[in-house]
Amino acid sequence: MSNIARRSQTRPDRRPVSRDVRRAIDAEHADALVEAAAVEKIAYVAAIGLNYTAMLSRDEELANDQAPHGVARHAAIVDAAASGIAHRLHRLALER
Repeated sequence: MSNIARRSQTRPDRRPVSRDVRRAIDAEHADALVEAAAVEKIAYVAAIGLNYTAMLSRDEELANDQAPHGVARHAAIVDAAASGIAHRLHRLALER
């Protein structure tokens, strides 16, 4: 059980609460934990997306140094990949 759930049962006035109230409080805490997990999921995917986008940008620079005639193609490939990553993250954020 999380600290949040334990705190809800330790009230300063120490009056007992009904089972219905305790269940309602527990349900709210469970909903909050689910929402927090959804936020963490989005943040995790965003961090991975940023990491891969940065890697692609570095790879694009290397490709441009090695084959300057392909600058436009390299940019198109990296832009398409970054767009795909952003699209997936956007879809994930709009779930539910």
